Amino acid sequence: MSDEAFPLTPLDVRTQEFTRSLRGYDCAQVDEFLRGISEALERLLRDPSTGFLIVTSPEHEAAREAEFLHTELAREEMGFAGLIVNRSHNLGLDGHSAEQVAAAAERAIHHGTAQRERELQA
Repeated sequence: MSDEAFPLTPLDVRTQEFTRSLRGYDCAQVDEFLRGISEALERLLRDPSTGFLIVTSPEHEAAREAEFLHTELAREEMGFAGLIVNRSHNLGLDGHSAEQVAAAAERAIHHGTAQRERELQA
């Protein structure tokens, strides 16, 4: 299975097996049903109108995880709808404009990307 936030993937449905018994379900009907669910879920996840928002914080490790997820979405040809960098503290934006905060988040993500490339080359 994938993860606890979204525990069901098309592959999970496609590969699910049931115990067979003498008076159990009709296996062909169960297989057909699961195949239909799998195909519908796959279409939904890959539909051009479906987009995934990545929510992260400006910390280094979180930026690396956001970059990894973005890469995986692209690899799976799934829609990327945007990036939300979430940080909560008592002073709001601490006197900075939304544009300054967005630029800082972009730098943090690029820093994570560059760091990951250096680690892979080492």
